[in-house]
Amino acid sequence: MLTQTMVAPTGLKTSTDSERFLPREIFWLVSDYPNLLTDYTPSPIVVWEEGGMRMFDSPNPGWLAFNPTLTHELKWTYTPELLFGWLDSSGEPAVWSVYWKDGVYETRPPRLHETVAQGWAVVGSRDALRQIQALFRESLTQYRRIEHSHIENREKKIRVDHQQRDLSDA
Repeated sequence: MLTQTMVAPTGLKTSTDSERFLPREIFWLVSDYPNLLTDYTPSPIVVWEEGGMRMFDSPNPGWLAFNPTLTHELKWTYTPELLFGWLDSSGEPAVWSVYWKDGVYETRPPRLHETVAQGWAVVGSRDALRQIQALFRESLTQYRRIEHSHIENREKKIRVDHQQRDLSDA
């Protein structure tokens, strides 16, 4: 199962394709991240760097992070203390990224490093969400794409579900 979730202005048309669900950037270096700008209109809240330059400065094949373009208007400050982290104007943590892996620790050799699941999450405070909502001057929605796959008669079957949740009361 593949799950993708993002927060965006209400009314966004999301893609059914997993490669196009999140706004994507290529050739972004982690070291350049705080100063990068996106070309999307409207500006996405989260961007996915698909890993074009991963061999140079990132241990993972890609990453998710808060869109640094928005931080200028929000008057947030980058902090290297948090992974892709930003502090709000009061100096409190606003948003940051989390990379996670989950596996089965009982797995015996030769499959010691078998990964059951892995992913990225961009998390933040409720106050940061309110500031983002004020910046966009419209309600925000959580969009979720869930891809279920299984093998049936030696053929891979895929079903994609889409869900939405209004965040105006969050």
